[in-house]
Amino acid sequence: MNEADMIRCDQKLQQGYHGTDFDNFMKMPEQKLQPEYHATNLHPNSQPSQGGATEVEPGAYALAPTPSNDNDNDAQVLSISSEETSHDSEEEPTPPDQESSGLAVAREVQNDDPEDPRSLPQAEEYNKNREFQKRNAQTQESNKLIALYLGFGLCLVILIVLLVVLLGRKAGDGNEATPAMENVEPSKEHSSMDSTMAPSLSPVFEQLLGYFPNYTIQGMEDPESPQCKSLDWLLDDPDLMEYVDLEWRVKQRFALVALFHSTNGFNWTYNDNWLSYSHHECFWYASGSIPFELPGSGDNYFRGEYQNPCHLPINDTIANGTMEATNLIVEDPTQGAYKQLWLHMNGLEGQLPEEIYWLTNLKTKSLFLNTLDEPISSQIGHLQDLEAAIFSFTDVTGTLPTEIGMLSDNLAFFLSEQMQLSGTLPTEIGMLSRVDTLLMDSNHFLGTIPTELFQLSNLQWLY
Repeated sequence: MNEADMIRCDQKLQQGYHGTDFDNFMKMPEQKLQPEYHATNLHPNSQPSQGGATEVEPGAYALAPTPSNDNDNDAQVLSISSEETSHDSEEEPTPPDQESSGLAVAREVQNDDPEDPRSLPQAEEYNKNREFQKRNAQTQESNKLIALYLGFGLCLVILIVLLVVLLGRKAGDGNEATPAMENVEPSKEHSSMDSTMAPSLSPVFEQLLGYFPNYTIQGMEDPESPQCKSLDWLLDDPDLMEYVDLEWRVKQRFALVALFHSTNGFNWTYNDNWLSYSHHECFWYASGSIPFELPGSGDNYFRGEYQNPCHLPINDTIANGTMEATNLIVEDPTQGAYKQLWLHMNGLEGQLPEEIYWLTNLKTKSLFLNTLDEPISSQIGHLQDLEAAIFSFTDVTGTLPTEIGMLSDNLAFFLSEQMQLSGTLPTEIGMLSRVDTLLMDSNHFLGTIPTELFQLSNLQWLY
């Protein structure tokens, strides 16, 4: 058999010739083979069927035309075998239109292996509860964000309001310090006042300022000072015009309110009726009689039947402390002035204001067992009617002022023990001709005792 016969034999086999008569096969005349479409399964597991044809495994394969060559009649069949096939699928016939198109045909690959990377992803089962929980979590997260934004916005609004209030208050400090200052030139007496406080004064306000010394007016420049608060309280008094012409009454009420604010009056042990417009100041709370025996003439001044600070006669009208009583008092300037200032053991804290020495009608003054830390002012010399005074057991510091000698006409009882006084005793203490009790132990005095002290003929108690 020559080479041409071998080629023609191979072509016959590829065209599906399965006869057994080799001689007849070889005697078949050579003819030009027409291109046909053949499916060749190159899968190693392919098995021949009963009819003699090859049974192909399921998978994807290509159909291609058998080329013809006029010179050597060689034909080549191009085939593509699938590496992965499903043994449960069957071969599908090639549609006629595809057999005649000359195009490769892709067949479905059946692959149930879940570990194969070419496997398609599996759809998850829909879970209604899980979806609801997911949406609920998203809703809660959104609510948290909304609450956070609302809280931030609220804080921002509050901050803006506070800034506006503070800026407005700062801008109005001058006006608050001296309210109602309009349309009148400041008097020469008060030329030391800051010109920015008020370009002009009202007649009533100018009249009030005429009663006050410069140190009080200067204190009014601070809106938080006891002096400024006292002025505000006076100007708000609905009955101010009833007593505005009585200088002693204006100064008395102003001084008491200044004392209240200077010594933390809102936290006193007792502060009944203090700052009340409906009660005369003589019916504001005052400590009662001292419950223990005092040396020398002390019992005569601070013990016995208690009277109101103004020594007013008690009757049905005045006992209630109403404004009707105020009108009665105003008609008689000799009544209604403070005669005694008793606030011992009442929780006062701070400093005594200078204005407290405006109460020039005082006869007795008792402030012991309070927390006072200011030196005794030189203004004490204005209390010409003072007969007895107790400052003991306070934290008053500084020196004993020389102005104490100005109380020579009436002062008989003076206690300043257990304090923080220092320095030397003033020689003016020898001018207290009426004093019978002088207690000043447990202080920090320096130097020698003035010889003038031994000239006090009425002195019975000294230590």
